[in-house]
Amino acid sequence: MRIVSYLNAGSPSWGFVVGDSVVDRTSVPGVTAATVRELIEAGALPDEAAVAGGAVVFLPAGRYLVAGRLVVKEGVTLRGDWCPPSEGRTPETTILMLTAGRGEADGPATITTERGSGLRELTIWYPEQNPASIVPYPWTIRTSESATGDNTTIYNATLVNPYQAVRIGPEWNELHTLRNVYATALRCGVSIDTTTDIGRLIDVDFGPEWWETSGLFGAPTTDEARQALRSALLSDAVAIDMEWSERTLHPALTVHALHFVFLCL
Repeated sequence: MRIVSYLNAGSPSWGFVVGDSVVDRTSVPGVTAATVRELIEAGALPDEAAVAGGAVVFLPAGRYLVAGRLVVKEGVTLRGDWCPPSEGRTPETTILMLTAGRGEADGPATITTERGSGLRELTIWYPEQNPASIVPYPWTIRTSESATGDNTTIYNATLVNPYQAVRIGPEWNELHTLRNVYATALRCGVSIDTTTDIGRLIDVDFGPEWWETSGLFGAPTTDEARQALRSALLSDAVAIDMEWSERTLHPALTVHALHFVFLCL
């Protein structure tokens, strides 16, 4: 691991860059991935960034197998290389391959975000998911149960095929932002509860095509697979599960081919 500066949109940032020293094979057929052991082992890399007072953990373009669970610490942003899926397929992106919690809808989230943390320029993919026989998984991203508070951000992200994508709350939280997020959420896109100041969902798009057109292994590309996926979404999937929120803004929210747009309890 080394510390470098890099530029994005003219703004310099300092961060920790994961190098090429932790390359491994994955058991998923036809896929090679980098296994980032620092991320799997109790979030060691984000811990180091947090100790430094907050930093960017930058993952260059590649495929990273996350077989365990990850905590993104306060003040830390986990960042990769990304382009909007609406611009077509590209192999030059940072893809996190999640495998933890298969069959455990109520298990612990794979990625936990503490207050003031962020995820950006990332593609997140479940390589073992099957559109013809959908398997439950825990929440992909969840706000922390202990380090609660303001300003969790997900920005410029593709969530290819999460069963449950993003859980905000039910612990006290404020000022979350999801912006430029594309997702094929198989059961629930975003669940929001106990938000005491304005949350924002800006340019968020839920629909089946982000998995269908991903170009990734196992994507539903045949007529039969697409029909199975779309039938499952129309029968059971929810875009926004809104429980208690003082206010949530959602300009440019796009939802199609799901059972519910809003489920308010």
